[in-house]
Amino acid sequence: MKKIVLKRAALLFTVVLLVFIGACGETDTVDNNDITSGNNPEIIDEPTEEIDIMTLVPQQNLGGFNIRFLTDIIWDWDFGPLHMVYVEEHTGEPVYDAIYTRNAIVEERLNIKIEETVRTGNDSGNVIRRLVNAGDDEYDVVLSQSWSIGPIAMEGLLVNLNEIPGLQIDAPWWDYASIRDYTIRNHLYFVTGDYNLISNDATWMLFFNKQMMQDLGLDMPYESVLGGKWTFDKQIEYMKSGARDVDGDGIWSYDDIWGQVSHTQHYTGILIAAGENLITRDSNGLPVFGELTERFYNVYDKIQEKMKGPGYTHNVYVNIPNAPGSRHATYEFLDNKALFCTEILAHTRRFRQMESDFGVLPHPKFDENQQEYFSYVLGQVTVTCIPITNSELEKTSAVLDALGMLSSHTIQPAYYDISLIGKFFRDDESAAMIDIIRSNRVYGISDAFGWGDATGQFQNAAVNGQPIASMIERIEARVTTAIERTLERFD
Repeated sequence: MKKIVLKRAALLFTVVLLVFIGACGETDTVDNNDITSGNNPEIIDEPTEEIDIMTLVPQQNLGGFNIRFLTDIIWDWDFGPLHMVYVEEHTGEPVYDAIYTRNAIVEERLNIKIEETVRTGNDSGNVIRRLVNAGDDEYDVVLSQSWSIGPIAMEGLLVNLNEIPGLQIDAPWWDYASIRDYTIRNHLYFVTGDYNLISNDATWMLFFNKQMMQDLGLDMPYESVLGGKWTFDKQIEYMKSGARDVDGDGIWSYDDIWGQVSHTQHYTGILIAAGENLITRDSNGLPVFGELTERFYNVYDKIQEKMKGPGYTHNVYVNIPNAPGSRHATYEFLDNKALFCTEILAHTRRFRQMESDFGVLPHPKFDENQQEYFSYVLGQVTVTCIPITNSELEKTSAVLDALGMLSSHTIQPAYYDISLIGKFFRDDESAAMIDIIRSNRVYGISDAFGWGDATGQFQNAAVNGQPIASMIERIEARVTTAIERTLERFD
């Protein structure tokens, strides 16, 4: 097979894919007209630092090892199948072709074979529980939602990733934020990384209607973000300007124009964005509940203002007059009925059909004293874990690291630079916003382990406008007991 070179400019990966797919001769030229995804970035063929992706993965002979993945596919209308590990052939779609290319290189370099079983019932946790209890080693690696994997970690059915021989868990292709947030007493049973795209798709962010922004005479918020001035109060100003009682009846209903459209999970998203969390860490790094500062309560009060001010936020899961129960928040944004829409990155693909231009932003800080923007990753995020029945841990770790290492140079640029920024976004500023959103992601450890349904209880209290102190007092005993059980299990 010929040498394949990847330039540091990630946009060139489109060319690399086509070279690999047709790799039979020795020429390094390709026909760019074969790229069919639309809005293809300009390829500038200037000398740059080059990476030979064929030799990026150190060659090993794993003796034809057949690594078997079990993967949950969730919400096809929303996330799509982009988080699958395996594709059968190249299709002309950059991300799928990147997955195909990556796998082919890894299989060749390590002398292995990748297999994947895909399920759509979101029940891989139960499958693994049944198989492990029966001593069945049918799968080597499992990818499933964090909240279905946390319970089986508690049952001792998963391998501690920190104890796997050879696994480079500190390498940059594993998401440090997931390692930080999911680790308890050096126990790490699930993680996210570059080889699977769902952690990108499941990241919470803020979409805005650029045409409405212009019609209202408002400045694009990009400079406020870059200057550290994009705050709750700043967004509320924008939301006030965007809200309009269309029929003038004084009742905010589905037929009006809202400052923002969202749903109940947004309450957790903006709590995290403000730098607060129901579950915090003590001086020993252990999770605790209820040890909250005055700032937390101030943030909660501001969340109530933001979500319940007249015309501010249409929460589609709450009874809004005339709102069809089957309508998702994204439909209102598509119909130009809201200035902002709070959703996950996956919805970018849905918004491509909008006639109006849209942009993306991180969720605002609580105030300008907050140093960073934070982005919540949904509890539905697919995480990687390994059942204790896996008898080939060293080979498994070698494959996972190889997939991650190569994904940093293949599927990640195909996803962000070509498929996302090159095709879906319509301005240059969105790329900078995406970098900010990605840079400080936060995973919900209470989402994964359940812990007295702390997340759900918070959201219910917030939706109903209940005093947060009374909610915390009401559930503190059971949440604390659940955390203590986890700490005992991971001692």
